[in-house]
Amino acid sequence: MAGTVGNVIHGLDLTALFKVGVAASEVDLGYTQGGVNCRVERDYDFVEVDQEQTVIKSILVMKNAFIGTTFAEAALAVMSEVWDGAAATGGTLLISEAVIGERSVVFVGLPPGASTDRTITMAKARSIDAGQQPYTRDGILVTPAEFRGIGDPANSGLLFKVVDA
Repeated sequence: MAGTVGNVIHGLDLTALFKVGVAASEVDLGYTQGGVNCRVERDYDFVEVDQEQTVIKSILVMKNAFIGTTFAEAALAVMSEVWDGAAATGGTLLISEAVIGERSVVFVGLPPGASTDRTITMAKARSIDAGQQPYTRDGILVTPAEFRGIGDPANSGLLFKVVDA
């Protein structure tokens, strides 16, 4: 296969959009720092038999998808989504034992030199990272976050999709 220079993406325009929320109530969580990391982890069982010297079959037993970033804005809305908090209202965020529910995660960025956006959508997700906020004298208050995709049985187990349009 011959390489295509136009397919080499050098960063994304991170002034774009990172939305998290529930269906129609997604919230733009502002700037990110250090990019957005998407990954898919797979685990296989390998079948070996006495009559062969190598694996004769592999069976996919687990597939997980993750989207991670560091939010550069210390807004209550960011903390609410990362920590499964109750809605931030009136300058107050409540963190309790309550389970807030699954979220959707949407990231939109424009690859350099491209004229169309790349949209990464995780229709069902759960925030799984601790989302630590370091309060330091001279540092920027950022919130790292990682979201794990939850397979959607209504959509053939879709974990996330990437669309260039």
